[in-house]
Amino acid sequence: MIVFDLKCTNDHVFEVWFASSEAYEDQRTRGLVACAFCGSTDVAKAVMAPRLNAKGNQQLVSAPARVDTADGVPSSPAPVAVSNAAPPVDAAKMRAVLQALAQAQARALSQSTWVGGDFADRARAMHYGEEDHA
Repeated sequence: MIVFDLKCTNDHVFEVWFASSEAYEDQRTRGLVACAFCGSTDVAKAVMAPRLNAKGNQQLVSAPARVDTADGVPSSPAPVAVSNAAPPVDAAKMRAVLQALAQAQARALSQSTWVGGDFADRARAMHYGEEDHA
């Protein structure tokens, strides 16, 4: 399914769901797509914001329904991203963590052995049995 914002010649913008872009084009050319407000079949795709998923540390929640003062009808709530991120950490703690990480990396590097630039090729050859395990 795909959703499009459509706009008629009377500048009404409305949302419609289709099975695919091709289904939209087919229905539009046959005059089956009409404005939800005035019934005009002279419609085209409107500019719309992309649908972005929330980050992994956020969740989507619905905002409270808003009431349009023109007709008193509540509008549908829009999803709002709410961050579940941890509160800010003080600079001293951050420096201590980064220093400990740098020390751990230095220890790991001091105990490692350079295997050369062709590591991936040799590991693959060993995996496929083309070369003995060293």
